[in-house]
Amino acid sequence: MRAPFFYIGLLLSRLLGQEHAFRIRSHSAQEGARATNYTEHLDGNCASLYTWGCPMVTVRPQPNPRSADGCWKGVRMYNVNTEGRLKNVDIVPSVLRAAAWTGHPRMNVARINEEGVIEEKPCGSIFIGIESPSIVLHFPRLYVARWGNAAGDHPWVKLISNIAIRPSYLYGADEVAAYIKPYGWNIVGSAHKNEKVSHLLQDPTTLDCVITFQGTDKPMDWWDNLQFGTAPFCGLPVNVHQGFRSQTRWMTQDEEWQANIRTKLGKCRNVIATGHSLGGAMATLFTMCIAQAPPPSDPGHFDFAALGWHQETPELLTPINSMGA
Repeated sequence: MRAPFFYIGLLLSRLLGQEHAFRIRSHSAQEGARATNYTEHLDGNCASLYTWGCPMVTVRPQPNPRSADGCWKGVRMYNVNTEGRLKNVDIVPSVLRAAAWTGHPRMNVARINEEGVIEEKPCGSIFIGIESPSIVLHFPRLYVARWGNAAGDHPWVKLISNIAIRPSYLYGADEVAAYIKPYGWNIVGSAHKNEKVSHLLQDPTTLDCVITFQGTDKPMDWWDNLQFGTAPFCGLPVNVHQGFRSQTRWMTQDEEWQANIRTKLGKCRNVIATGHSLGGAMATLFTMCIAQAPPPSDPGHFDFAALGWHQETPELLTPINSMGA
């Protein structure tokens, strides 16, 4: 079995050949000021979290402070191959175990094999066994193919996998709208920052919304992925992955995200956070921060003030693509 360090070294060696791999991105004074503007009554909450191939984001598991059992609603999903003597699994969800991390959120976890069969464990449980890591199982197209066509009675998992994974990597509103139209959803918000994109999708019938965060797609993303240092975030009682924190801040503190997505979250009946890979890490930090809701006196309020929203009466939001709904 190849150790995770082999893959880390391989990725790092590839990055070193990129002339822009060590480009440093920083916050602007304008973004910092905007993030510290406090809006009263930030009482919105993420209804659930769905991730695919998500890495660990905290050094140890972080329970949901708003749940009596400490569990987060939703599912953490990953790919596995069961043929052969050893199970091959997506390398990314477990790679940080090599650094003694255990920090997946306390929530249901599910895996799907090459036959489309899903196994699920309840919150607080994990799959146990000898596994061989595979980077091939991490590719987003494989996640769409497997989870979007899962065997058995899993209609919601199939739906959210189809409307959230592939669209999270698409940049144009018209392109996203065309992709999700067969599923009956609209794109109602979009923001771009540092070659990354985040979308807000809405079901016009239920008025529920899905927010997407884009996964690893550029060489610079891998540099952030490899920043294994930890840092405080949003008043959480446990430190988080520094690179994932940076990606989350760069996206959500940008004026496009603030204007085009954050202002609309309160008009959603439910907000569901989603992401594949790095996008899953960002969605997880987003969800954790909203649940933590640190007060203005807490240094972590800097992050919450850029993410929180006031829950309003749900309403049908206007599609932003050129052809409308």
